[in-house]
Amino acid sequence: MNNKEKKGIDVHSHWIPAAYIDYIKEGKLGDLASYSKTEEGDILQFPVPGNDKKAWIPISQELTNFNKRYRDMEEMGIEKCVIAPIPFAMHYHGEAELVLGVDKLLNDSTAEMVAKYPGHMKGLAHVPLQSVKLAIKELERAVCDLKLSGVHLGTNIRGKYLGEEEFWEFFEAAEALNAVVLTHPIDVAGYDRMQSFYARNLVGNPLDTTLTAGSLIFSGIFDKFPNLKIILCHAGGMVPYLIGRWDHGSAVREECKKPKNAPSDYLCNFYYDIIAHSKDSLRFMVSQVGSDRVLLGTDYPFDMGLSDPLGKLNEADFDKKDFQRIMRDNAAKLFGF
Repeated sequence: MNNKEKKGIDVHSHWIPAAYIDYIKEGKLGDLASYSKTEEGDILQFPVPGNDKKAWIPISQELTNFNKRYRDMEEMGIEKCVIAPIPFAMHYHGEAELVLGVDKLLNDSTAEMVAKYPGHMKGLAHVPLQSVKLAIKELERAVCDLKLSGVHLGTNIRGKYLGEEEFWEFFEAAEALNAVVLTHPIDVAGYDRMQSFYARNLVGNPLDTTLTAGSLIFSGIFDKFPNLKIILCHAGGMVPYLIGRWDHGSAVREECKKPKNAPSDYLCNFYYDIIAHSKDSLRFMVSQVGSDRVLLGTDYPFDMGLSDPLGKLNEADFDKKDFQRIMRDNAAKLFGF
């Protein structure tokens, strides 16, 4: 069976609304983002806390043109997808009221795009979690009024990881709204020490996912809100490989005893995408967390994502039932496709 005959559901993909580009061109985000023309094409630039160099994103057809996206999806065997704005558009270091304005624009644009592809697309919102009250209000608007499926959150908010109790009120609201939470690395720990060999992504992204997962588990949040639906990007970072160490720590260290159960008991409180880049790593992750918690994801259109996600699933040689679950069934159930 070739990819065009398969019907995958991609839960991890990104886009840039034209309205957001215009917002930046007009200078409405101040120092939080800028637009530039270069010899290689137009780009958006974003400051990185603690670093003099700005991060930048090319304004590519893949990020802005949905005709191009759907051609690529067909080639990859993807029938349906979940879209979220690029992680740099979270703007957690901005003043909350200012960021709320651009979040509303992003969420309105995402809802409009989802409405153009009924049954084939779902969307995730951005919220200014530097203000929990404002974030809750915008999440309620996004889910109840705009009919978005949940929220796209950074792994940390100004250096604070998601298990911190100051964020619990937000997660209480997310659980009550049945909102899916997709966590994505942003402003990763140790960025200033990981400038060589693209380590800020190769190491930093899975590291920050791991830190926020540990924060959530060891905070005890899942004992209070057991029905949260949280997706960990990039195959759960290092979580599947460290969970035994975490269990040991919870048995011998007082600092780790807040949750009622062993850390491994909370693996089932997360979902995980398949972006492991290795069939052996992917198989190990699934063996640890269960095929019912694993979802197809591409990180489209970025080069550190998967251009052939179904090929990666084939390489891992899952049985037919697990393959079908991961390819589409789990995502269809989670997002209501």
